[in-house]
Amino acid sequence: MAAAVATTTTRVRGTWKALTALGRTGPFFGRGGERPNAQGASAVCAAARWFSEETTLSHRPKQPLSAYLRFVVQRQSMYKQQNPEIKMTEVIKKIAQAWRELPAAEKKVYEEAANEDWMAYKEELAKFKATSVPLQKVPLKTHSKELKSKSERKKELRRLGRPKRPHSAYNIFVVERLQETAGNLLKDKIKILSEAWNNLPSSQKQAYIQLAEDDKIRYENEMRSWESQMVDVGREDLLRSKSRRRKTESENQGGAQSGVGKEI
Repeated sequence: MAAAVATTTTRVRGTWKALTALGRTGPFFGRGGERPNAQGASAVCAAARWFSEETTLSHRPKQPLSAYLRFVVQRQSMYKQQNPEIKMTEVIKKIAQAWRELPAAEKKVYEEAANEDWMAYKEELAKFKATSVPLQKVPLKTHSKELKSKSERKKELRRLGRPKRPHSAYNIFVVERLQETAGNLLKDKIKILSEAWNNLPSSQKQAYIQLAEDDKIRYENEMRSWESQMVDVGREDLLRSKSRRRKTESENQGGAQSGVGKEI
């Protein structure tokens, strides 16, 4: 078992480089699992072209670090200094285990700091939303009606910084090993990698499976953050169907509660 784990970790550094190329930096997320600053600067600048010059997404407050992420940042450098050769996945495992075993009193320190930052973030976000002029949203809705083809819609989503879909364990495996795989044609390399993946022991596949699960979390949290921004600027048409249903249900519940208050 130990040998299998050691074999698996020999490719970790390459895997992390591959994930960086795919647009993520590992399982370091913010409050509720969300990665801080989920939308890149280029995406924000592109999205801002559809808004007025006075109000852009670049001014939106950044979400604060979660209690766990604060702990990760603190412990990561310590572990690396103590064990320079340790692999990143092993560092994450040790930090996760240390967090689980952390006494409640010590964990509370991180949680209170995160809560304070979260309250400050909510206040800043409220100020940001208050400065959004409704008239600035009209061009966005008008522009949406002009979109005719799927290609135009995809281009718009890219301009607005829609998060990339999560990658499967197999995708991560392929990206990591593609360049070093023999063969001149891409289809030949893919065939070789497909066979290699099918023959890969379960113990070695587990590292890629875990990274794929982390990427699903990354995607869901980035999508929630992005969809929240789209709602703020009047682009509910870009929300996923399940998100639109949740928004409608929330509005209906709010209206029902408001009606009850009036009757009383």
